[in-house]
Amino acid sequence: MKLLVLLGKLALAAVVVAAGLAFYGKIKQAQANSQSSRPVATAKAARDQLSPDGFFFFSETETKNPRVIIMTPANCPSAPAKRAQALADLLGQDGVPTEMRSGISLAFTDPEEAERVNRHMSNADIPIVIVRGWAKGAPSYDQVLSEYNRRK
Repeated sequence: MKLLVLLGKLALAAVVVAAGLAFYGKIKQAQANSQSSRPVATAKAARDQLSPDGFFFFSETETKNPRVIIMTPANCPSAPAKRAQALADLLGQDGVPTEMRSGISLAFTDPEEAERVNRHMSNADIPIVIVRGWAKGAPSYDQVLSEYNRRK
């Protein structure tokens, strides 16, 4: 009889240990899942912040582009177009590769991203300059050069 009681207690202890291990495993799994979603939330929050030079995150597809994109209307004699050309010339003299564009197309899958970009672009002056996916309207030469060196 004592043997049966001892075996019963051992079986109960084994069940309690197994349940405890399963519970511990679930807690660790939940912690891992919450930590893996943090970088996404952190990256998204970082995109909402302006860089020290006032650039905002514009486009993931342009982050690999080594050239500074200067967007301005093509063959336009306006003052902003002349500023854009002068900026490109100055950057070129310093060895910064540039690319003049008259437009850019973006496709958004997240409405929040589209709203964020529209919010920043609605007040942007010409020329719009994009440095490795970060954009600003009418930045100074020093701001572009600083952003370029930050994003190399």
